[in-house]
Amino acid sequence: MHCSGRAAECGVSFQKGSGMIEIFFSYAHEDEQLMDEVRRQMIVYEQEGYLLKWYDRMIPPGDQWKGTIDDRLRDAKVILLFLSPHFIDSRYCYEIEGQEALKRSASGEAVVIPVILRPCAWTASPYGELQALPTDGKPISTWDNIDIASLEVAESIFEKIKQIES
Repeated sequence: MHCSGRAAECGVSFQKGSGMIEIFFSYAHEDEQLMDEVRRQMIVYEQEGYLLKWYDRMIPPGDQWKGTIDDRLRDAKVILLFLSPHFIDSRYCYEIEGQEALKRSASGEAVVIPVILRPCAWTASPYGELQALPTDGKPISTWDNIDIASLEVAESIFEKIKQIES
């Protein structure tokens, strides 16, 4: 069977009670290519049973997208906010998903990790109070090697997952 790497296309489902940490990806569609670089670096952790990632492209045709996103965001233990000018400009990303993520973080229900994709004024946003990835909040798009930046992000997220599990 040929798989594209997307969990839904490879027969992997997002199941509660699987013992894996559920991760929600919040991103602007204009940034999908950069987000995919991080997602691909995280595949090994999913294949080895440590995490289960979810993002909106996994919504099956005909499903109610808003309700599905709300459910997945509510169930996630880790929420990744892929920040860029596009994310900040998106009312849905910034005000709806981002604010829900911050509420869940404040209540201790989820860990929120900003991942800086492109240069933007994220430190002036409510997310500026959170420790971001990559190191020092250097945007992935500005790295000489995006693979190395994406791998650093994936490895740091995995380290956080190990802390959550212990």
